[in-house]
Amino acid sequence: MKIKEAAPEDWKLVWEIVERSVRGSYAECYGEEVIGMFLEHHSVYSIQEELMRHTVLLLYDGGVPVGTGCLQGEEIKQIYILPDRQGKGYGSLLLRALEEEAARQGLSKVVLDASIPGRPLYQRRGYREVSHEQIVGEKGSVLDYWRMEKELNPA
Repeated sequence: MKIKEAAPEDWKLVWEIVERSVRGSYAECYGEEVIGMFLEHHSVYSIQEELMRHTVLLLYDGGVPVGTGCLQGEEIKQIYILPDRQGKGYGSLLLRALEEEAARQGLSKVVLDASIPGRPLYQRRGYREVSHEQIVGEKGSVLDYWRMEKELNPA
């Protein structure tokens, strides 16, 4: 496995991982309206902005891209692993790499918003729930998520 920092020209690859992950993993937990909200939040434009301004990592297995994650200040903005690669430790590897980058940047903690399918990973990795949040869509669908944080060890 290899983790590398994504470049602005990697926007399509990052977007494809996000889109496939959201559509493949969130359908069991969220309705179509909420899936649309996730995809709108992680639009091509927002991914391009993240690539130019923040740390975006790509995780490869045997040369095949399988996951992506973004660190924006002290916030981990996204971790997405392709659905057929989930449950195999890829999310933990990417999360650890983002935590290590945050520590290298001198941060003492990281925060993130955990979706229903992502929450167990963050709990296993020592994240503490700060609050439970909800966003109600225009059609009444509810996006449940948890604000979580973790204290980091100095690099």
